[in-house]
Amino acid sequence: MQEPKDYKMKWMKWFAPVLIVLGSAGCLGGGDGWVMGTLWVDNCKNGDPLGESFDRPTTFDLHVDFFTGESMEDSDKSVTQRRSTLVLRIQNTSNNVEVSDGLLLQIIELDVAARSFAAGQPIPISSSNLCPGGNCTLVEDTLRASLYLYSTCPDGRQALNGSSYSLAPSPKDTTCLQSGALAPPCPVLADAARQSLDTMCKGDFNDRTQAPAISQLLGHGACMYLCALGDARRGQPSDELGGFRISYGDRVAGIFSTGIVDGRAVNLQGCAGGAGEIQGMFDFELARGRSAQSFP
Repeated sequence: MQEPKDYKMKWMKWFAPVLIVLGSAGCLGGGDGWVMGTLWVDNCKNGDPLGESFDRPTTFDLHVDFFTGESMEDSDKSVTQRRSTLVLRIQNTSNNVEVSDGLLLQIIELDVAARSFAAGQPIPISSSNLCPGGNCTLVEDTLRASLYLYSTCPDGRQALNGSSYSLAPSPKDTTCLQSGALAPPCPVLADAARQSLDTMCKGDFNDRTQAPAISQLLGHGACMYLCALGDARRGQPSDELGGFRISYGDRVAGIFSTGIVDGRAVNLQGCAGGAGEIQGMFDFELARGRSAQSFP
């Protein structure tokens, strides 16, 4: 059956209220995990950068202390047409987004993510919402990531996106960091790499010493390897995962590695105000937060 033409617009409209809904979940947020790496943000606080320069970034640790997620279900009765999404927020406090540091993971195609989990393969963190010069053909994607630093860098309002875009100094001005080619976001995992990641999935999700191994196993692009996704199972047939849904109380766990770029600099082809690379792990159960008014 053909996808409805307004499919893309329908999902884009749904993203608008997500942060408002998630901002109400402050009474919950238990889980395990960490996010760390290297990062540079120009004009971070009081005119000073985070990190000395883009080629001398600082060590970054999100100091994760809060986990929450919201599942948004498509009401279409047809399993083949139904699409559900899952938005995860991994944050340093339970405060609202606008006064916190955190990582937002938007699983846009939950059934596609479930199939990747069943196959034991990583999910690319898509850069389809980034388009150098505005001349790209947008494609549907499964996962997006964005890093916000509204507490650490109150002056810096760069759109920091998870992406496999490479960044390099401009040939005309070496102080200007600009976007270059789009690298492959994820490797196809061989059995040995998949077994190593599955071993991590059974281990301690608070173990930061895994960061170098995660970077090596997942490459230096942008991808996430799921350890748990509700009642989906490793090796489960794809035809059983059409219209996959997730519920409150379900476990969600994963391992990720991604480059970080200034999304506005990519889209506008200007000088980047932020760049880096992060790795991380998370493991928690979805729990319903306080009710909140959502606005279109």
